[in-house]
Amino acid sequence: MTRVARFTKVNAKGNEVPSHPAAWLVSAVDVRGDWPGIRPLVAISDAPVLRPDGTICQKPRYDSATGVLFESNQAFPPVPERPTIDDARRALGELIEVVCDFPFEAPEHRAVWLAGVLTPAARFAFTGPAPLVLADANIAGAGKGLLVHTIGRIITGRDVAVSGYAHGGDELRKRITSIALAGDRLVLLDNLEGAFGNATLDRLLTATYWKDRILGRNEECNIPLTATWYATGNNVEVAAGTARRVIHIRLDTMNEHPDQRTGFRHPTLLEWVDKNRPRLLSAALTILAAYFKAGCPAQPPYGSFEGWSALVRQAVVWIGMPDPCLTRVKLMESADVTSGNLSQLVEAWGEYARCFHGNGGLRVSEMLNRRSPANSA
Repeated sequence: MTRVARFTKVNAKGNEVPSHPAAWLVSAVDVRGDWPGIRPLVAISDAPVLRPDGTICQKPRYDSATGVLFESNQAFPPVPERPTIDDARRALGELIEVVCDFPFEAPEHRAVWLAGVLTPAARFAFTGPAPLVLADANIAGAGKGLLVHTIGRIITGRDVAVSGYAHGGDELRKRITSIALAGDRLVLLDNLEGAFGNATLDRLLTATYWKDRILGRNEECNIPLTATWYATGNNVEVAAGTARRVIHIRLDTMNEHPDQRTGFRHPTLLEWVDKNRPRLLSAALTILAAYFKAGCPAQPPYGSFEGWSALVRQAVVWIGMPDPCLTRVKLMESADVTSGNLSQLVEAWGEYARCFHGNGGLRVSEMLNRRSPANSA
């Protein structure tokens, strides 16, 4: 407004002096909601940005294809314009070196860590939500928190923003609103205890916008959800509805005191990641760009996360790693307590009916009468 008009006011002495635009005018322009010619700002990044067409914004500037402002005080190795599968494989080796000392239970759990790196790196290149990355272990001190923070150091150059998990849906809703307003790109729900998952979390993980009332104000917000969510805990129990929205990293160590281990290839891992961050981030972008250049070979879709699956999941499989969604299948089997209980009930019911009726059926009332004759009336 100040570029096209001069604003003044009359001061206490009766003199006309320069002024800021009036509050009512600013509010009126804000409420309009449509500003032709004004560039939308989706995010600010201090690293190169992957575009939806597979190209990369590598020069610091505003990128109209993604709405991201790229500004950085670091130099990043350039990603080849036409990266090959060999370039991608070399990049994979560089990234996997970060987690060479972690006791993954199976190769697919290592693949989930890679997907956890590629997801925020590709966040402005796909539409729709992304699954939560859960890192749990069989014992405390196995390194699950450190594992997640390596992702934060690669993507943003700092640790992942940490928040507590609330079992109550209303309290969790308030925390999510505060996090969404803060605009953090990566969020960690740390040290989970008890059952993990409820309707509020399920809604968050499959939504693209978050609508809620701002705490302490009679005002609603409608905020785009672009953060990648992570969680950590020991032997986490995941609710059945949440399990299909999660990909799982499992650390399994036989060491009674894993926090006292020595002999690591990178003893001060986060310092090593910080030193090598430009190279590691460029490696992640190289894998994604090479997958685009290869024509994006298809895999079966992942319901509710089609955009993420078509880019991140398929890039992980294309590069030769196991499908990260294999961990989701196993997690859902262990989490679906309701289905297991029902199958046991049906099996027991059939066995009971055969004992008293042979191959005939058995009504509920008959069974109740047999078990509690006094209540038959």
